[in-house]
Amino acid sequence: LNSVNEELNTVNTEYQGKIMELTELYNDMDNLFCSTEIGFIFIDRQLRIRKYTPSVVKVINLMEQDLGRQISDIAAPLLGDITKEFDTLQVSRKKKEKIVRHGEGGWYLIQFMPYIDETNEVDGMVISLVDVSEQKRAEETLRHSSEILKQILEASPSPTMMVNDEGKIQFVNEMTSILFGRPARDL
Repeated sequence: LNSVNEELNTVNTEYQGKIMELTELYNDMDNLFCSTEIGFIFIDRQLRIRKYTPSVVKVINLMEQDLGRQISDIAAPLLGDITKEFDTLQVSRKKKEKIVRHGEGGWYLIQFMPYIDETNEVDGMVISLVDVSEQKRAEETLRHSSEILKQILEASPSPTMMVNDEGKIQFVNEMTSILFGRPARDL
């Protein structure tokens, strides 16, 4: 009995150590979830919400009582057809991305990723929502700036030509056309 008791104490000590490791890991993950600005939604195989980060609530009206509910029950047109996305993920096992406009000027990069379990099976899906509104505004500003630059170069009294890295002509102004005696589209 003494021997069995010592063995049980050893196993119990190991068990307590594993519980502490799991507790630390859970706390680390919980702190990561609470601190990230990227929204994550974890969906199980039956398309029920398993977990989500607080950042998701800014975009999709999720509440604590929505855990365990079908994602399709939640009004989230931003996500599109979740069933279709999940069916595609089960076959391809590859991440899918799309950029979607949300509300007045908001843009989100939405990623659908397979949730792979320990047996290497697709056991659900992870949806991430990244706010890319600032990048979209910067692209629009750049596009607008390049249009202004093009207008300035077009009106320039100097012949102007823009060439890409491969040496192909990308732009010529009217003065260049006059200089070469050929229309801009031919150049």
